[in-house]
Amino acid sequence: MPNRVLVTLFTLLLSTAAILADTKIEYKATEGGGSSLNTILIGQGKVRSDADQNMAVILDPTAGTMTLIDNGRKTFTRITRADLEQLVRTMADTMKQVEQAMANVPPEMRDMVKGRMGGMANVGGPTAVTEDTGERATVAGKSCRIFRTTVQGKPTAEHCMAEVSAIDIPAADRATMAAAIAWSKEFTDALAKGPMGQLADATPFRAGMVPLRTTTISSSGERRTSEFAGVSTDALAADLFAVPAGYKEQKIEIPKIGK
Repeated sequence: MPNRVLVTLFTLLLSTAAILADTKIEYKATEGGGSSLNTILIGQGKVRSDADQNMAVILDPTAGTMTLIDNGRKTFTRITRADLEQLVRTMADTMKQVEQAMANVPPEMRDMVKGRMGGMANVGGPTAVTEDTGERATVAGKSCRIFRTTVQGKPTAEHCMAEVSAIDIPAADRATMAAAIAWSKEFTDALAKGPMGQLADATPFRAGMVPLRTTTISSSGERRTSEFAGVSTDALAADLFAVPAGYKEQKIEIPKIGK
């Protein structure tokens, strides 16, 4: 599961409101072609986030599901709370076995195992950490706090976060967004109980804030940034919040050593 999808998934969670309204929060590329956050849609009692033309996340709080859509492959993965709990348990069991197996092997072999696990394992120390830098910036005339994520000591992302009230959207949708952030905390807290805790820590969105600017940083130092561009409240088509017809379901895959 790509980290950018996880970072998007940690950001956008929803709860129903007494009066439903449609909202589209838009972001624009300002550096290097833009980051992975393009739009946030609220409607039909759900939230949809588009990372790019291929990847999208739909959250249905009533059903308690998160649906990851891959338009390129025409597949979808649906995650429930039960799936999340099972994922955490399975990863915990896997990591316990890894730690036992690696206890008496040379350091170079431990490094090889970590590489094959794609950074998902907390073998030999934290992999990803997000910290409040204490720095502030202004985006679209709104103040925000800068959080920086590092993976094994190297910066991979920056997020300038603001209070939910900073974005001018209908009151019902603002309440929905606030509830979504609370749901996000539940998600990251569940991950924090297992070996994926460091990955959960890679997103600052659980801090009860929304992104005004997001930047991804490649291993070569290339920066890709998108910033908040505005809000529209026109009606949104219902099919934006559903899996397209003909898409095949793909079950969650648990990372395994050697894959």
